[in-house]
Amino acid sequence: MATDSRLAGALRRALQITPQARKNKLRVAASIVLAEWQSEARGAFNSLRRAYLASLAVAELTSTKAVIALAGEGVDPQASKLARMGEFGMGPAGIGSEGRYDIRTFALKAGTKSLRWGKKGPYLNIPFNRSTKEIKQMGGAAALRTARLLSATTSVQTARGAVTRWGQRLPGGMAPKLREHHAADPLQGLVRLASSYSQGADGAARVQTSGYRLWRRMSWAGQPWWHPGVKARRLGQVVSARVPDLIREVF
Repeated sequence: MATDSRLAGALRRALQITPQARKNKLRVAASIVLAEWQSEARGAFNSLRRAYLASLAVAELTSTKAVIALAGEGVDPQASKLARMGEFGMGPAGIGSEGRYDIRTFALKAGTKSLRWGKKGPYLNIPFNRSTKEIKQMGGAAALRTARLLSATTSVQTARGAVTRWGQRLPGGMAPKLREHHAADPLQGLVRLASSYSQGADGAARVQTSGYRLWRRMSWAGQPWWHPGVKARRLGQVVSARVPDLIREVF
């Protein structure tokens, strides 16, 4: 991280002690700076908070150097990507830019997981889970009652692998559209997921609801999927400027 003349002077004084003592001091200093960075992240993020914090770590520690890295080596790739989006922003030009962008630009690319090809080009079926609370908020008590009465959609293991047995789907019109340009309302096509399990002395299979889900198709033939973009927080720069004051007492 960046330093100024005060930090440089402190490090020169630290070099006059034994290597192990210097390493111990740098370990304490690194933990202080890391804690400060984590504190900033907790206040700056909501949905990206967990991935960002999971990507922060002391990546290197010797008797002369302590490196705190964001999205460094060994971090889960998805968490690393989200952390970099939060730090540097995400916009129409990708990570490092800001502003509204069409998600299809990055999602409908060769190599994307679950990407399929149809007569009109590549497409993705994007799953959206809905809780009972969300269903009621979107469509009221009537929509929730109807969802609970849907015949179940289940996954059955066969010799060829898992096979989905589709049940009923919630019809359109049970909730108002979230946006005027949307092709469907937020509950249209909802299915009731269920799993079988054994219970009781008779060992009979019972069916239990395990959630509700619907899918929306993303393709170049459809409407844009606009995202407002992710603002760059640049917390590394914010914390870097504080390093001399944060570790003054350590050295």
